[in-house]
Amino acid sequence: MQKLLVRAIVVLMAAATTVALIRLSSGIPGVWGEEDRSEGRRPRCEAYGVFSFPVSDVSLDALAGLGVGWARLQFRLGEIDSGNAVLVTQVFDRGVGLWLTLYHRDRTNISDTTGFDRSERGAFPPVDPVRYRQLVKEPLVILVDHLRGCGKDPAAWLVVQCCNEVLPSDVAPPTPRRFWHGTSDEYLRTLRLTVEAVKSVDPGIPVAVGGIASEAMEVLVSSAPATGWLRTLLERWQTRMLAAGAFQWADIHLYHEVESIPAKVQWVRTRWPGRLAATEIGGPDPATGAIYTEALHVRDLRLRMEAVRAAGIDRMFWTSLVETSSYPDPRFGPMALISITGRRKPAFGEYRKIIDTECPPLAAARSGPGS
Repeated sequence: MQKLLVRAIVVLMAAATTVALIRLSSGIPGVWGEEDRSEGRRPRCEAYGVFSFPVSDVSLDALAGLGVGWARLQFRLGEIDSGNAVLVTQVFDRGVGLWLTLYHRDRTNISDTTGFDRSERGAFPPVDPVRYRQLVKEPLVILVDHLRGCGKDPAAWLVVQCCNEVLPSDVAPPTPRRFWHGTSDEYLRTLRLTVEAVKSVDPGIPVAVGGIASEAMEVLVSSAPATGWLRTLLERWQTRMLAAGAFQWADIHLYHEVESIPAKVQWVRTRWPGRLAATEIGGPDPATGAIYTEALHVRDLRLRMEAVRAAGIDRMFWTSLVETSSYPDPRFGPMALISITGRRKPAFGEYRKIIDTECPPLAAARSGPGS
């Protein structure tokens, strides 16, 4: 009898472990039930998000009205103090998870101060690894403490990304607008330091490697002879980056023609079997020279998001939520779902319809103005 009881307990424990592993490893909706979302144990929608917005009442109310489950924000370590992390915790309070892209901008902990002073943006490799790890940990501790205080598991609500669109100086000549101002080896070393820092705060928090730029993906899937030399350099680097291991998410950006999306996703999938996000999606294809009208915005948003989903992307972020006056490229303003005056564009409602098909709205989630 005792043997039968022990055997039954083992079977039950194995079944429970299997369910837990499925939940932990899944990045798609449907695995977590309505109860998980309604009780706030998970972001309200795993698959859909937005990128780039100021943390304000307008943005936070819009997140609630839109129904996304994830928001991507950028954090300049060394230039933004920990008080901004306190501000960002409001995203969690709206039922939205945070994809946090980190840039190391601590001028006192880099070797190329001349390059730093000339740079317009982007991350630099740290000199002192101890100081860098501490700089990563400071805002994370604030975010994690807030989540735990609300009874939320940080591993379910937070992804930390090491830099953005990493194009090392030994792959292409550096420019002031580069997102990474260092070599390939320096980036991979910084990625390892980031993983160490994040896991020391909470070992369950996923880390993402830097996103692959849409322009780079255009070259990688092109067969044009003129891009052959550049394609070889990019393929060597991006393949090495995706094989670096230790991280849990890869990231691809998709701004060009819709028809090329499946090939781009497949290129990454052959080199990275894990979870894959597209943290920047928008249009229209810059090769056409077109700029969104509101009608084209609606049509293209649906076409792109459906193509990205069908290609097998686990988490998708539209660029962007709120239009600002600081965009360096005139294409980005029309992509935003909310105008600079605060008006929700027709594409806002179209995106909400797409989200609702997979993540039915919760009763309390659509209480924001204009919902």
